[in-house]
Amino acid sequence: DVFGISNPYSVDEFISFEVFDRWGGQVFNAATVFDTWDGAFQGKPLNTGVYLYRLRYRCDGVEQVKAGGLTLLR
Repeated sequence: DVFGISNPYSVDEFISFEVFDRWGGQVFNAATVFDTWDGAFQGKPLNTGVYLYRLRYRCDGVEQVKAGGLTLLR
């Protein structure tokens, strides 16, 4: 399974989509709105736990930020 933007076509102007570990270390950074995260970092599966995500985009010229948490299960 992978984690990504559920409807990438709804994002007007993509800025960034990132996933962070509990210490704030970036474990994923999307190059495009269609990229998804597979729960790995540098090719190695990460441990089960809570990770944070942040999506930044522009809508009608105004920057928006959506953030939240996800639980990685193995």
